Amino acid sequence: MSSQLISAGLAVAGPILLSSFVGAVSGLWVFRQQNKERLCAAVTWEWRQGYNGEMDEEPYLAIQNTSSMPSYLVGARIMKGYLWRSQVAKYAFDYPEVTDGNFPLQLKPASVTSFPLAKYRFDNEAAKASRWTQLLGRLGRNYFWIEVRTLAGRKLTVGANDATSFQKRPKWLGKG
Repeated sequence: MSSQLISAGLAVAGPILLSSFVGAVSGLWVFRQQNKERLCAAVTWEWRQGYNGEMDEEPYLAIQNTSSMPSYLVGARIMKGYLWRSQVAKYAFDYPEVTDGNFPLQLKPASVTSFPLAKYRFDNEAAKASRWTQLLGRLGRNYFWIEVRTLAGRKLTVGANDATSFQKRPKWLGKG
């Protein structure tokens, strides 16, 4: 009789406990997703006034923050390589004023923020590329990368072959 009582109790309490557990886990997952940094990035080209006073088209790193909380960049470096990436420069940006690009840089919630890239660094590294690098580049994989780190510890890596000068971009980097 006691075994029948235990099995009847489990038949009633089992679904209650299971549904409570599933509800708690899914609620925690939804809460965690809402507080997570949701960032997307790409290399774009925008017009800006150059040093000589004329309008020039320059590469920018555009980062979209789709979360409801601000994020802060604490690092942005240029990397190169197909399989193993090595650092080219610790600072990927190119601001006219020295104090403009100091970290941390804010990414406002639900907006897109653009940061000017140091095109000359990409061009210098592309000019130094070996024949083997150029041969692998014709396969279509990115050689240049920008690695961005946030204050919360998130790393975002973006292919950056488009950050080289489009007027004199080598074919192995994907000139169209």
